[in-house]
Amino acid sequence: MLHLGSAFGAANTRMIFEHLGLSNPAADVIDAPADVELVQREKYDKRWIFVLNYQDREMEITLKQEMRSLLEDKTLFGAVTLRPYEVRVFEIN
Repeated sequence: MLHLGSAFGAANTRMIFEHLGLSNPAADVIDAPADVELVQREKYDKRWIFVLNYQDREMEITLKQEMRSLLEDKTLFGAVTLRPYEVRVFEIN
């Protein structure tokens, strides 16, 4: 049982998401720092991960499997550096 009270902040929202297993829906395919937003979309048998760097500095993510970068139209794997404010979209097969 969870008692949520009436006030939500970043810290308790993060704890709720972790408790529910929702803190990183893409953890099976991408390692990313907390400063990078990951958004996952699925339809039929396709899955896409949007990676958004809102920082004014480079951020590094790690792709745990080969993925097609849709904006570059190439396959990537391993360490990927995001430029400041860069967005990447990956298709997972």
